[in-house]
Amino acid sequence: MRREYDEELAQDGGAEEQMLTNAERIKQAAVGLFSEYGYGSTTVRMIAKEAGLSQGQITAHYGSKEALFNAIVKDIIQTTEQAFDPLEERIEILVNSGKMDRDAAWSLIEEVVTMQIDFCMEPSNRANLMILNIVIPDCKAVEQSCQRLQQTVRNKIEMMLAQLIQVYSTKKGYLRARTISRAVNGAIVSFGEHKAFLLDEVYIGSHSPHSVSWMKGHLKEYVLNSIRAADELPDY
Repeated sequence: MRREYDEELAQDGGAEEQMLTNAERIKQAAVGLFSEYGYGSTTVRMIAKEAGLSQGQITAHYGSKEALFNAIVKDIIQTTEQAFDPLEERIEILVNSGKMDRDAAWSLIEEVVTMQIDFCMEPSNRANLMILNIVIPDCKAVEQSCQRLQQTVRNKIEMMLAQLIQVYSTKKGYLRARTISRAVNGAIVSFGEHKAFLLDEVYIGSHSPHSVSWMKGHLKEYVLNSIRAADELPDY
């Protein structure tokens, strides 16, 4: 079963690779290597070999490893903004119109959690998740790029969820809502980073042909129940 899954991925990847431009192939190769080996240990030579191109082609397209990494981070930021901007606008409309009540907040909490789970449980997004936690050496430009990414995730996901939790909760403390939001986001992202579990026990379907939807459903209910149960915890 594992071999069949790997072969299917390879076939899909081969078809996709034929449609990619050289610049896209470079980015795709770099994301995988950065996520696996980190920024400092990934070299231009490694990226060129993985992409099937020359080091000169990488320089021609991006100029340097730093610029390539920054381009990848910019893509992740844009994807995050495109996904969550519409939700942010809906929340703003509800707040400004005085219609943001407990029920509306809970409906939006469910939507945010579902979006997070769907993104983090998609195998093709795993490398992007790993970029969030990448360790950056002493390189100011790259460090600033990572800070912008973390700030985007914080503002577009964690702060949004914290705002909704604060409306939903019977205990209105900001720090309380922020803590719960951070815990939820951390749990979902950490779950998505667990390659061995997702591949060996979920995506190959060894337990059930519906293992992916089963896992997402249980994870969603666990997270939502945790948010509900947080109201029963005492303040410290």
